[in-house]
Amino acid sequence: MSNVGGSRHDGCADVDLARRIEVQGRRSLALLRAIEDTISALDLDRTHLAAIGREMDNLTDLVMRCPVSHELDPEGKSAELFDQGLEALKSLRRRYAARLVAAESDHALCDDDGIADAYRNAIEATESTFDATQRATDAVREHDAEASGYSGDFATASELLAALSR
Repeated sequence: MSNVGGSRHDGCADVDLARRIEVQGRRSLALLRAIEDTISALDLDRTHLAAIGREMDNLTDLVMRCPVSHELDPEGKSAELFDQGLEALKSLRRRYAARLVAAESDHALCDDDGIADAYRNAIEATESTFDATQRATDAVREHDAEASGYSGDFATASELLAALSR
């Protein structure tokens, strides 16, 4: 595997097969287990995130087909939960990004270990789930705004507030 542009990983990626086997043989078994465990955990996270994303997409489709005869979240409790979920996904993405930086700068790791790729994939899954959750949140809010019956033009903020308090 060629490493175009060069990086700190050149030595690990460009050695011949015999040298690579020798280098791998000297690596700590604990490090190799940690690499395997990390990749497995990130793959599981990705699987869970993908399932959540699919459910959010299903919810969005359901909301879009729902008649606007009544509000789905009149007290805003679901919106609060969605917002908490979105914040949790932002936090998770930040943690993955920080760990990606750490993995890329760890001289004990090689590109071929797959740790950096696993973190990149987890970040992508987190972003995709965030987007799906945001779409579901927006769908519920838009549905409820339409179902609330508040419409029209308001000349002043007090007119809008008066309409909302009815």
